[in-house]
Amino acid sequence: MRAVLFAALLSAPPALAAGLPALDCRLDRLCTPDAGCETATEGFGLMPDGDGLRVFIDAGEIRLAPVSPPEAAVRSFVVSGPASVTVLLSLYPGGAFAMTTQEDIDGPHVETALGRCTPETP
Repeated sequence: MRAVLFAALLSAPPALAAGLPALDCRLDRLCTPDAGCETATEGFGLMPDGDGLRVFIDAGEIRLAPVSPPEAAVRSFVVSGPASVTVLLSLYPGGAFAMTTQEDIDGPHVETALGRCTPETP
């Protein structure tokens, strides 16, 4: 999944990340339509960046653009790149997240990661 996120590039629309703290996110489950769900232990960091978010994975980072309206309780962000990869990240009240990756790997391929984000501690 990390390589998929690195492959995507994006542009940014309206203000939405304002008010979010830096977050440490951990996957609990990774699900695919063919294989069902399995336990996952990967993690990533999120940092507010203007109207979007920076995602820190391994030694790299990408920028996610907001897609939900500012009044929405669930804050959603997207990144899409020229390699036909799109990632949608939704942050839910209480710290849960869902991240769906859609790509073309010998045909349509979808993965959904579920987990929790907590504020980073200094």
